[in-house]
Amino acid sequence: MKKFAFFLQNNLIGKMTAPIAQYALQTGHTVIDRSCTQDLDIMACDDDWWRYAAVIPYGSSELLRKFMKTPLSAHIVQDENGLSTKTWMQKFGNLALNHGGLVMPAKDVLAHLQSQGQAHVRPTSEHKALVATVFDADTWDEHSREARVREDLSVFVSKAKTIEREYRCWVIDGQVIEVSQYVVDQHLVIALVDDPAVIQAAQALANVYVPSHAVVMDMARTSEGFKFLEFNRFHCSGWYAARVDRVMDAYLTSLGKQLDMKPPAKDAGRHDCTNANDMGCSQ
Repeated sequence: MKKFAFFLQNNLIGKMTAPIAQYALQTGHTVIDRSCTQDLDIMACDDDWWRYAAVIPYGSSELLRKFMKTPLSAHIVQDENGLSTKTWMQKFGNLALNHGGLVMPAKDVLAHLQSQGQAHVRPTSEHKALVATVFDADTWDEHSREARVREDLSVFVSKAKTIEREYRCWVIDGQVIEVSQYVVDQHLVIALVDDPAVIQAAQALANVYVPSHAVVMDMARTSEGFKFLEFNRFHCSGWYAARVDRVMDAYLTSLGKQLDMKPPAKDAGRHDCTNANDMGCSQ
């Protein structure tokens, strides 16, 4: 049976790509790590891509953007419009934390904050164009200058809400596979979640809408209950306390069905690979 290849590039190696490399090597798949490569030409990184069942990118948004322009991306089906704030705000309604906001060009945000006070600001679709968070007039003015936010960038501005806890949820084929807590009372507190109430709340939100067969969903606990925060691309998300093997086993099973592959025997080819020097990554 053909194996998968994992194509990695990111400067947050410990948080993002190292766990994927470890998983791939433990399960007998190929790792191609181009984290140190400048002027990346993906198709030139291997002379026979078609010997793999599929090539799975993981790392930066820029890597995924480039990857999606290659013929290797045919197995990645995602609704780009589904990731936009406008789309999921309509789907979730008041189940979304920041429902009831306004869409406006970035050039109008400062005046809005000066007249209305602090608010949450996020891009409507260009996810990395600015940091999605709560701003007042001064912090927005500083951030928009530092990030060189375009005046015509479409943003979604909503009332600031108090969040008790934040969770990251991995959703494969509509099912919540794993949940990790990452914030408690605005402080970074990372922990694996096994509370059935939290997992059920995440599943209830996933049942409303997901934009692709594999996606990462952030969720908040508030005084009004659990609320949807945002979607993140599966191939570009940090792991926090998630069990990478559990998530990736589910992802590869789903991808195998999509590619009409027979599933491997349980733990087939899995071996211990704890020494970083044994990772065998292509450079």
